[in-house]
Parts: sequence; C-alpha cells; structure tokens
Amino acid sequence: MTAYLIPTVGHGSRGISGLGRTWGDFESGPAKKVVHLQELGAAIGYGGMIHQFKNYIFRQDHQLVDKVQVMVRAANVALSAYRAVGVNKKESAALKTIGRMIANYADNLLVAEKMVAAGNDPTAVDKVVKIDDSPAFEAIAVLNKELLKARQASSSAVYAAVDDTTAFSTGMAVAIGILLGVLVMVQIWFTMFRLGRPLRGMVGAMGRLADGDLKTKVPTLGRGDEIGDMANAVQVFKDNAVRADRMAEEQKREQESKEKRRVALETLAKSFEANVADMLDKVTISSDAMESTAKAMLSIAKQTNTQSAAAEQASTNVQTVASAAEELSGSIAEIGRQVAQSSKIASRAVKDAESTNDKIQGLT
Repeated sequence: MTAYLIPTVGHGSRGISGLGRTWGDFESGPAKKVVHLQELGAAIGYGGMIHQFKNYIFRQDHQLVDKVQVMVRAANVALSAYRAVGVNKKESAALKTIGRMIANYADNLLVAEKMVAAGNDPTAVDKVVKIDDSPAFEAIAVLNKELLKARQASSSAVYAAVDDTTAFSTGMAVAIGILLGVLVMVQIWFTMFRLGRPLRGMVGAMGRLADGDLKTKVPTLGRGDEIGDMANAVQVFKDNAVRADRMAEEQKREQESKEKRRVALETLAKSFEANVADMLDKVTISSDAMESTAKAMLSIAKQTNTQSAAAEQASTNVQTVASAAEELSGSIAEIGRQVAQSSKIASRAVKDAESTNDKIQGLT
C-alpha cells in the first residue's frame, strides 16, 4: 500500500505543479499578449488613430488633432507592452512594421495641420498625407497567428497537465478506497473484539447482578479506557448491593432477636401474672381463715367474759372456764400458724418478682 501511494503522490504532485506552471506561463505570456494586441487594435482601428486621422483630413476640425495624438500614444504604449512580454523573430518584425506605420501617422499629422492651415482642401491634403496601411495590418495578422500557435502550445501543455492530474486523481481515489477498506476492516475488528466482546460480557454481568447473583465477577476491571471506567462503575454497584444485602440480613437478625425477646417477655409476664394471681388467691384464703379464727376468738372471749362473770357468782363453773382457756390457747396457736404461712407466701412472691425482673434485664 505504501509502495503504491508514494509513486502516485509523487506523480500527482508533478502533474499538479506542471498544470500550475503551464497555466502561469500562459497567463504571463500569450494571455497578456492577447490583451495588448486588443489594446493596439483599439488604438489604431475604428475610432482610433487611423479613423480620427481620416476624420481630421476631411472635416479639418482642429479638435480631432488631439484625438489622433491620444490614439498615437495609446498605440505606442500597447506596442511597447506587447514587446515587453517577450517576442520571437516574427513578432519582432511585425511590431517594427506596426511601429513605422504609427510613426508615419504622427509625422503626416503635422504635415496635414500645415496644409489645412494654408487653406488646402481635403482632397489635396489627402493626396499628400495618404498612408498605405496594408503592411501594418498584415503585421497584425502575423501577431494573431503567433498568438494562436502560443495558445495551442499552452493548451497542449495544459491538457497534458490535466491528464497527469486526472491520472493522479484516479490513483489517489484507488489508494484512498483501499485505505478506507483497510480502515473499515480495522474498525470492524476493533468493534467486534475490542468493544463488542467486553461490552457483551459487561451486559451479561450487569444482568446477573440485577437478578441478585452478587457472586458474579465483573469483567474488564483494570482497563485504562472507557470500558474500564464502566467496569469500575459496575463494581461499585456490586459492592453497594453486597453491602445492602448484608445490612438487610443484619436487620433481619436484629428483628428476629427483638421478636424472640418480645415473646419471652410476654411469656414471663404471663407466668409472673399467674404466680401473683395464685399467691393472691392463697393470701386471700389465709386471710379468710384468719378472719374465721378471729371471729372464733372473739366468740371465745365473749364466752370467757360470760363465764368469768358466772364464776364470780358461782364457783362451781371453774372447770368450764379452764376448758375455755385451753380452747382460746389453741385458737391463738392456729392464728400464729396462719400468719407464718401468709408471711412465707408473700416472701415467695417477692422472690418470684425479683427472679422475673432479673430475666427481663438479661433479655434486654
């Protein structure tokens, strides 16, 4: 490819430079001569030097003299400019012929002025100052032929340069086509292997992560391009998802622990409530028994009082009083036993309450 491009570029460069050089030569040579020849024709042709000279001869209007002189100067300027571009032998000879004609018109203009001033009629003046213009016009024809040859030579050179440039353009088009083909193949390879596979792997990993498979490995980590940046971003997403799952699991375990504590507390509370209710029932029973004993003691006391009064009245009832005293002593012993039992029940309720409180403290 390089071996083809270098000669093609070199040949095309020569073609383009040759075209520019040929066109420059044409513009600086034949093209300028054409302009100067047109200026010369305008100066000596219709409306120019010869025309104004004839008008002056037949009209004998002095103002036309100035016009003839202006055209003579313009013709000399155009002649000099044409010669300055560069001429061959034929052109040089033709220019000399034209120059002599211009000089003749300038000289005869002075003669005509003197004859007109002397009162000669136009016919007489024309016979004296009449100039043969045919050699000058033949010289102009020679100049046109030489310019035609120069234009043809320039055209051939331009066509040759155009052909070179066309060949160069064709070669460059082929080379560019081949180069574009190679670039397209490289692009396809790059897209399929350097971008396509990593991107497909990345998409697959992201899909598995989205489905909850947090054990998926993120591909292309460590690359220094945009795909590596994407992989780093996916890794961050994975890390955050893993962290979120771990936090959710911890919250779940904490919630389960709280639920267990709540159930345990409810169980302990119900057990405590049952124990307290049972103790209250026992205390109530003991209280009822104490009330009954107290009533019995009150009745015995009343009987004792009655019996004491009777003793004062009759000493015969001493034995009955002794029996009543024994019964009173038994009642007092029963009351003491019931009080001791109530004290034990209350102490056990306090201990159960303290144990329940310790368990609750241990759960929290």
